[in-house]
Amino acid sequence: MVKLLWQAWPSGMPAPTKPSLLLEHKVANMRWSMSRYPLCVALYPHILRLKQMWSQVADCSDSTKVRFAALLTDAAWYQHEKGRFRGFDGFFDLSQTICESLPGDDSDSVLSTFLNMQKSICESVDPGFVDMRLGNAYTEMALSLTQAGQLYEAIRFFRREMEIRKRIGITHLQSRDANYAMTLMLRGDLKVAEKVLLDCVKLWESTGSVVTLRIARHFQALGNLRNLQG
Repeated sequence: MVKLLWQAWPSGMPAPTKPSLLLEHKVANMRWSMSRYPLCVALYPHILRLKQMWSQVADCSDSTKVRFAALLTDAAWYQHEKGRFRGFDGFFDLSQTICESLPGDDSDSVLSTFLNMQKSICESVDPGFVDMRLGNAYTEMALSLTQAGQLYEAIRFFRREMEIRKRIGITHLQSRDANYAMTLMLRGDLKVAEKVLLDCVKLWESTGSVVTLRIARHFQALGNLRNLQG
């Protein structure tokens, strides 16, 4: 049933960064296209019913779970296009839960699309909207882009998340800054990476030098940097 619905659903999702046999789709990247709405209207109740029954049928194959997560994400985006800004019948929440429970490029691709759509929805509410949920979306997208080798775009998203954090007033140590530094290293920006990491170490020292996994991640990244610097 999930496979049939996914094949019939007129997707608004962009093509995956990496080719995927599971998520192969005849129609993609049709966001805001009204031509797909009649079919969406016809199929949506069936997706909603499956979502309501999911706890009873969740013991299925990973491929079915990935397709269902993709279908939920796309159906939630369709609701947004029709004027809804929150809720989405719980589709986004269940899609994220499914993706985070599954390893692999296919679930990562759906999760990346989910986060990108979440970002678009936040920004459509208000171009100046800032919220840590939006910041988290930027971080997760940056990590996905780093894994895909799209380093320039990943760094742009990391920096956007840092701007949001600054505007909100969050100043404590964040492990995502170590990930940002590692991405900078992959791109060859060793001086910038060094500044990011040393600033984080100074922040840690100024707040009591409590040993945590977060600071350990920064020292690990700093060790990798020193190795690259020779």
